[in-house]
Amino acid sequence: MQSMETLILEFGEIDDSAVSKVELATVLHYSNLIQTYTNQSVNSSVSIRNIGKGADWSVIVLTITSIFFIIPEAQKKIRESVEEWQSIFKELKSIYSWIVKKKTALYPNQYLFLIALNSVVAKTNNNEFVFLGFKSLPEENPDLDKYPSLLFSFVNQQQIYQVAISRTGVILWENQLQVLLNAF
Repeated sequence: MQSMETLILEFGEIDDSAVSKVELATVLHYSNLIQTYTNQSVNSSVSIRNIGKGADWSVIVLTITSIFFIIPEAQKKIRESVEEWQSIFKELKSIYSWIVKKKTALYPNQYLFLIALNSVVAKTNNNEFVFLGFKSLPEENPDLDKYPSLLFSFVNQQQIYQVAISRTGVILWENQLQVLLNAF
């Protein structure tokens, strides 16, 4: 079963004697938020994970299993399903707005792909793209090595579009290159 994990940076400093009580209350809070989401039923789970290296860094892990999709294989034409991708993006954005609210979250690759795709389609008013793939960008924070920013690449006729997105869903930069065939 395809699932997506989103890490929510919920916790600050917690008194050691209250950690389990605070974590349990937070898991219940996020579970209740999911149950009260009104647009549709969301199959998901909420748990705690320690992502710290050396020192503890506990985060909420929201695992969504009710929206099934994967990043398309390289060379798959985006235009074949751009409307579906935008529909999935709209629904996920709504879910995250409801659950994450003003917290910082580290989003899964699939959601970052949808942000990149939406940006390219909006800037070009064109959906005749081929997805070339994505690459990880180096992170300065060693705790985030497993959650790097990503660079997505698409091609359309003689244009390559690149979108770099932080794990928090912020577009870092965008680039457009013209491919010159037979230039030499």
